[in-house]
Amino acid sequence: MSYREAIQSITQEPVYVILLALIVFFYKTFLNMYIEQDKQDASTNLKKGEVLGKMEAAIMNYFSSSKEHDDQSQLIDKLGEGALFMSTDSKRALRQFYKKRSDIALYTIRKEIVKELDALVVVQGSKNEILDNTIDYITRIARPVLPSLLLIVALLVSVSFYMHVSVAGLPEAVYITCRFISWICSLIVGLATLQSLFISTIRRNTTRNTWLITIFVIILPYITIPFTAWLSILSLGGQVVLILMQIKISRGQRAKKKEAY
Repeated sequence: MSYREAIQSITQEPVYVILLALIVFFYKTFLNMYIEQDKQDASTNLKKGEVLGKMEAAIMNYFSSSKEHDDQSQLIDKLGEGALFMSTDSKRALRQFYKKRSDIALYTIRKEIVKELDALVVVQGSKNEILDNTIDYITRIARPVLPSLLLIVALLVSVSFYMHVSVAGLPEAVYITCRFISWICSLIVGLATLQSLFISTIRRNTTRNTWLITIFVIILPYITIPFTAWLSILSLGGQVVLILMQIKISRGQRAKKKEAY
C-alpha cells in the first residue's frame, strides 16, 4: 500500500479523524497551559530570588552594624517584606527571632535563605549543560502527551458507559455506573499526579503514605476488572475511603504546621 492509499484509508474512518483531532487539540491546550505556567513560575522565582537576596544582604548589614534598636527595626521591616517568599522552616526561625531577637535565630534564618537561593541558581557552563537542556526540552514536549491521552481514554470510557447502560438491566446498570465513576476518579487522580510530578516542591513535600494512597486510588478499578461485577462497588467504596484518609492526613499535617508556628 502506497503512502497516499494509506492516508485515504485512514481518512475514510471519521472516528480516527475525530480522535486524532482531539489528541492534537488537547495536546496544544495542555502545551499552552504548561508554557504559561512555566512563565509564571520563572517570574515568581526571579522575584523570590531578588527578595531573598535583599533579605540576606540586610542580615549581613545588621551583623556588621551596632545592632541598636533602629538597626533591628530596619531589619525586621526588611524580613517582614520577604516573609511571603520564605519556606516553612525560614518562617519558623523568623518567628523565633521576633520573640527572642537572638543572633542564633538570625543565623538560622540566613542559613535557610541561602539554601533557598542556592536551589534557585541555574549553573551556566557546566559539563552537563547540553544534556540538561536536552532532557528539559524533551520533558517540555512530552509533558502534555499523557494528560491528552488520559482525556481521550476518559471520553472513550464515557461513550462505552453510555452504550452499555442504555441496554443493561437495573443491577447491571448499577455495577456499570460504579465502575464508570471509579474509572473516572482514577483518571482524574492520575492526571493530577502527572501534573504534580513536574512540580519539585510538591514532590519534596509529599509523604510516602500519600504516594501509596494515590497509587491505590489509581490502580484499584483496574485490579477488580477480572473479577465479578459487584466488586466494582467495592472498588468505588475503597477509593472513597482512601480519598477521605488522604484528606484527614493532609488536615493533620496542616494542623501540625500551625502548632509549630
